[in-house]
Amino acid sequence: MARTTSFGTPQRAGSKAATYLRANKSSHDMSNRDLAEIIGVDEKVVRLAKDRLGIPQKTRGSGQPKSGPSKNPIAKRRKFTAVIQAEGDGFVSFCPELDIASQGDSLGEASENLREALELFFECASPAEVEKRLKACKPQLTRIEVAVG
Repeated sequence: MARTTSFGTPQRAGSKAATYLRANKSSHDMSNRDLAEIIGVDEKVVRLAKDRLGIPQKTRGSGQPKSGPSKNPIAKRRKFTAVIQAEGDGFVSFCPELDIASQGDSLGEASENLREALELFFECASPAEVEKRLKACKPQLTRIEVAVG
């Protein structure tokens, strides 16, 4: 399955929204609809990214924020492979089982951003999409020896 650099999938859109919100603190007071238009993602993606970051919700025309983060303390947990490597001045993180990528300025930030992208994927994707991706890739990590000279 080939990776793309577009933000057409829920997890990539969520990562884009979260990155924008982290970098632009003044955007926290904007409505979700206005932010969605600026970032170029669905309003639901902005809401989910704000929930993940603990930013109060605001809708256009309402001065009252919606409830804060809705983290489920008994949510099911699952482990996935994370491949993180340096690229330029930062780091790129990738989950081969689900074909989801993210990035960060440090190893820890790239790891946390990938975790957030995966959580957003599971919140946004249909069960059929999750199942399709899990069946499509069963990564096998191994070392091979090659002649180099």
